[in-house]
Amino acid sequence: MLGLFSCLGFNPAQRGDIAFWYDPAGPYVTRNGSNRVSLWSDRSGTGDANKHAAQGAPGNQPLWTASDANLGGRPSLVLDNARADKLLTGTFAAPIAMPMTWLAVGYLSAFDSVAESIIVDGQSANKENAIYWGSGVESLYGNANLGGRTVSVPYAFVRVGVFNGAASRSYSNSITSRAVGNTGTPTLEALSIGTNLTGGAANYDYCGSVGDIIGCAGALSEADVAQLILWAGAKYSIPIETATAVMPLGDSITRGYNDDVYGGWRRRIMDAHPELIGRGTVNTPVGYRHQGISSATLATINANIATYWVGQRSTEVWLTAGTADILNDAASAATCLTRLDTLLTTLEALPGPPTTIRVQTITPLLAPHDITVATYNAGIPAVVAGHPSAVYQDVGGRLNPSYLDVDNIHPNTAGHVLLASYWEDVL
Repeated sequence: MLGLFSCLGFNPAQRGDIAFWYDPAGPYVTRNGSNRVSLWSDRSGTGDANKHAAQGAPGNQPLWTASDANLGGRPSLVLDNARADKLLTGTFAAPIAMPMTWLAVGYLSAFDSVAESIIVDGQSANKENAIYWGSGVESLYGNANLGGRTVSVPYAFVRVGVFNGAASRSYSNSITSRAVGNTGTPTLEALSIGTNLTGGAANYDYCGSVGDIIGCAGALSEADVAQLILWAGAKYSIPIETATAVMPLGDSITRGYNDDVYGGWRRRIMDAHPELIGRGTVNTPVGYRHQGISSATLATINANIATYWVGQRSTEVWLTAGTADILNDAASAATCLTRLDTLLTTLEALPGPPTTIRVQTITPLLAPHDITVATYNAGIPAVVAGHPSAVYQDVGGRLNPSYLDVDNIHPNTAGHVLLASYWEDVL
């Protein structure tokens, strides 16, 4: 539904937070008889003429093309790194404070000798921002480097950088982020397109086509980023990964306790399902996010799920909870089942609720808690039957105590592998 809306109804001009926008359509591009570009006008509507990107030297002017076969037949600017083609803005009338969200569309034809290229770079008194490639890795920069996936050229891309300090996110041809981490939050005072604004090493020069470049004030939500990416992908005929978004929801078992390399079962299923979301920042290898909170009970999750849900874009929730209720609250199976029923009701009432809630049985515990776990697991199907969006998944039932870690609570490595195999079967 989101992809359909993006194709048919959405345009970035509808947003009220556009800080800069470089559109390669003819009306925004000043060029000579040979289609060499001397000015790429900002169409954000902010009224700051210093945001226009210019190139006065004929030998460094990009080539405008009305129909780029590599970008869906759309207009583009083609930059040749052998010529050091680039465009530079003036100093903005007013610096733009971070956080910000940038989108850049293009077709990267080639890297330089060390596989480094910058498509858009921002300069300030306290370091730069950039969407770039370093040693072939899709990266962001803003006082600190945030790497993503390694790519091969040539390829067409829709890249988004959410520059938001430790909560920065990097996207590429997917509505799920490829990397989450720190890039710092420098203010923005000027931009360059196709090179390092400070005039650094020539090996950062970009080689290829450039489509739209857009900057939005603020750190856009997952849903807003997805909307921009889907719009750009549809406009330039660039395939976008849009697999079902899943929020793993639960306690430290969901978090992947004692398994920070793989994040428990999550990383092990990524070839089958590349889109896990949530606010989890612990035990979160790149791209394998979650909403697993250590010691979270069903009641705790119910009290906080509205906050967890804000800004998320999830069509499924995979819920594993009840262990902490039994261990920490000494809750009976009946109490746990009542709490589960309440939580499912809350989930179904969320704005933009999940279409599917997969309710999992919990992993085994030793005596004296083993009977409580078994009774709780046995009662889950009856609770699930009362909720049309809920689906029963006997995940925990695959494990026996031999799959527990030394604490006799959390799965060991073999247990996480077994859980992952279950989800691979489901997917």
